Amino acid sequence: MWIHRWGQVSPIDRVVALFESSKHLDKWQDGFVSLEHLSGTPGEPGAQTRFIYRIGKREIELIETIRIKDLPNIFEGLYEAEAMTNVMTNRFIALDKAQTRREATIELHALQPIDSPANGLALARNVQKADTEMVGSVQDIR
Repeated sequence: MWIHRWGQVSPIDRVVALFESSKHLDKWQDGFVSLEHLSGTPGEPGAQTRFIYRIGKREIELIETIRIKDLPNIFEGLYEAEAMTNVMTNRFIALDKAQTRREATIELHALQPIDSPANGLALARNVQKADTEMVGSVQDIR
Protein backbone atom coordinates (compact mmCIF):
# COMPACT_ATOMS: atom_id res chain seq x y z
CA MET A 1 0.00 0.00 0.00
CA TRP A 2 1.23 3.49 -0.87
CA ILE A 3 0.06 6.71 0.70
CA HIS A 4 0.89 9.94 -1.15
CA ARG A 5 0.22 13.44 0.13
CA TRP A 6 0.57 16.58 -1.99
CA GLY A 7 -0.14 20.22 -1.33
CA GLN A 8 -1.71 22.32 -4.05
CA VAL A 9 -1.88 26.09 -4.10
CA SER A 10 -5.49 26.46 -5.10
CA PRO A 11 -8.88 26.41 -3.36
CA ILE A 12 -10.38 22.98 -2.75
CA ASP A 13 -13.32 23.55 -5.13
CA ARG A 14 -10.88 24.29 -8.01
CA VAL A 15 -8.71 21.24 -7.27
CA VAL A 16 -11.75 18.94 -7.05
CA ALA A 17 -13.21 20.37 -10.30
CA LEU A 18 -9.96 19.58 -12.14
CA PHE A 19 -9.83 16.11 -10.57
CA GLU A 20 -13.38 15.37 -11.76
CA SER A 21 -12.88 16.69 -15.30
CA SER A 22 -11.61 14.36 -18.01
CA LYS A 23 -10.95 17.34 -20.30
CA HIS A 24 -7.33 17.84 -19.18
CA LEU A 25 -6.19 14.29 -18.35
CA ASP A 26 -3.55 14.42 -21.07
CA LYS A 27 -1.89 17.35 -19.24
CA TRP A 28 -1.38 15.58 -15.93
CA GLN A 29 -1.59 11.80 -16.48
CA ASP A 30 1.58 10.45 -18.02
CA GLY A 31 0.88 8.34 -21.11
CA PHE A 32 -2.86 9.09 -21.25
CA VAL A 33 -4.29 8.35 -24.71
CA SER A 34 -8.07 8.11 -24.40
CA LEU A 35 -11.09 7.14 -22.35
CA GLU A 36 -14.43 5.56 -23.17
CA HIS A 37 -17.48 5.46 -20.90
CA LEU A 38 -18.71 1.87 -20.63
CA SER A 39 -21.67 1.80 -18.23
CA GLY A 40 -23.53 3.56 -15.43
CA THR A 41 -23.92 7.29 -14.94
CA PRO A 42 -20.59 8.95 -15.82
CA GLY A 43 -18.68 10.10 -12.75
CA GLU A 44 -21.04 8.38 -10.30
CA PRO A 45 -20.66 5.21 -8.16
CA GLY A 46 -20.97 2.08 -10.28
CA ALA A 47 -19.89 3.81 -13.50
CA GLN A 48 -17.22 2.07 -15.56
CA THR A 49 -14.74 3.76 -17.88
CA ARG A 50 -12.01 2.29 -20.09
CA PHE A 51 -8.74 4.27 -20.04
CA ILE A 52 -5.94 3.71 -22.55
CA TYR A 53 -2.35 4.66 -21.68
CA ARG A 54 0.82 4.36 -23.73
CA ILE A 55 3.93 3.60 -21.70
CA GLY A 56 6.93 3.24 -23.95
CA LYS A 57 5.84 0.98 -26.81
CA ARG A 58 3.09 -0.67 -24.78
CA GLU A 59 -0.55 0.26 -24.75
CA ILE A 60 -2.28 -0.46 -21.45
CA GLU A 61 -6.03 -0.72 -20.95
CA LEU A 62 -7.38 0.10 -17.50
CA ILE A 63 -11.03 -0.28 -16.44
CA GLU A 64 -12.14 2.12 -13.69
CA THR A 65 -15.17 1.32 -11.56
CA ILE A 66 -16.16 4.16 -9.25
CA ARG A 67 -16.87 2.71 -5.82
CA ILE A 68 -17.38 5.78 -3.62
CA LYS A 69 -17.89 9.42 -4.54
CA ASP A 70 -18.48 11.97 -1.82
CA LEU A 71 -16.25 14.83 -2.94
CA PRO A 72 -14.34 16.62 -1.61
CA ASN A 73 -14.24 14.08 1.22
CA ILE A 74 -13.53 10.87 -0.70
CA PHE A 75 -13.33 9.37 -4.18
CA GLU A 76 -12.53 5.66 -4.44
CA GLY A 77 -12.07 3.67 -7.61
CA LEU A 78 -11.26 0.09 -8.51
CA TYR A 79 -8.79 -0.08 -11.40
CA GLU A 80 -8.39 -3.34 -13.30
CA ALA A 81 -5.74 -4.16 -15.91
CA GLU A 82 -4.41 -7.38 -17.39
CA ALA A 83 -1.62 -7.84 -14.84
CA MET A 84 -3.02 -6.11 -11.76
CA THR A 85 -5.87 -4.46 -9.93
CA ASN A 86 -5.68 -1.62 -7.49
CA VAL A 87 -7.98 0.39 -5.30
CA MET A 88 -7.20 4.09 -5.12
CA THR A 89 -8.79 6.29 -2.48
CA ASN A 90 -8.46 10.07 -2.86
CA ARG A 91 -9.21 12.58 -0.15
CA PHE A 92 -9.05 16.38 -0.48
CA ILE A 93 -8.43 18.54 2.58
CA ALA A 94 -8.72 22.33 2.59
CA LEU A 95 -5.68 23.63 4.48
CA ASP A 96 -7.04 27.18 4.22
CA LYS A 97 -9.02 29.16 1.61
CA ALA A 98 -6.20 29.00 -0.96
CA GLN A 99 -4.47 25.66 -0.32
CA THR A 100 -5.58 22.06 -0.63
CA ARG A 101 -3.92 18.78 0.27
CA ARG A 102 -4.71 15.66 -1.75
CA GLU A 103 -4.11 12.29 -0.12
CA ALA A 104 -4.10 9.21 -2.32
CA THR A 105 -3.96 5.72 -0.86
CA ILE A 106 -3.25 2.94 -3.35
CA GLU A 107 -3.64 -0.78 -2.68
CA LEU A 108 -1.97 -2.69 -5.53
CA HIS A 109 -2.68 -6.36 -6.20
CA ALA A 110 -0.69 -8.18 -8.90
CA LEU A 111 -2.77 -10.83 -10.70
CA GLN A 112 0.24 -12.32 -12.44
CA PRO A 113 3.97 -11.78 -12.20
CA ILE A 114 4.96 -8.29 -13.28
CA ASP A 115 7.45 -8.61 -16.14
CA SER A 116 9.86 -6.01 -14.78
CA PRO A 117 10.38 -4.02 -11.58
CA ALA A 118 10.00 -0.83 -13.62
CA ASN A 119 6.44 -1.77 -14.60
CA GLY A 120 5.60 -2.55 -10.97
CA LEU A 121 6.60 0.98 -9.96
CA ALA A 122 4.97 2.73 -12.91
CA LEU A 123 1.70 3.30 -11.07
CA ALA A 124 3.35 5.03 -8.12
CA ARG A 125 5.42 7.23 -10.45
CA ASN A 126 2.36 8.09 -12.52
CA VAL A 127 0.38 9.11 -9.44
CA GLN A 128 3.21 11.32 -8.23
CA LYS A 129 3.72 12.87 -11.67
CA ALA A 130 -0.03 13.36 -12.07
CA ASP A 131 -0.24 15.39 -8.92
CA THR A 132 2.85 17.41 -9.77
CA GLU A 133 1.35 18.21 -13.18
CA MET A 134 -2.09 18.85 -11.66
CA VAL A 135 -0.55 21.59 -9.51
CA GLY A 136 0.57 23.32 -12.72
CA SER A 137 -2.79 22.65 -14.35
CA VAL A 138 -4.62 24.34 -11.52
CA GLN A 139 -2.67 27.49 -12.32
CA ASP A 140 -2.71 27.18 -16.14
CA ILE A 141 -6.20 25.92 -17.00
CA ARG A 142 -8.89 28.57 -17.00
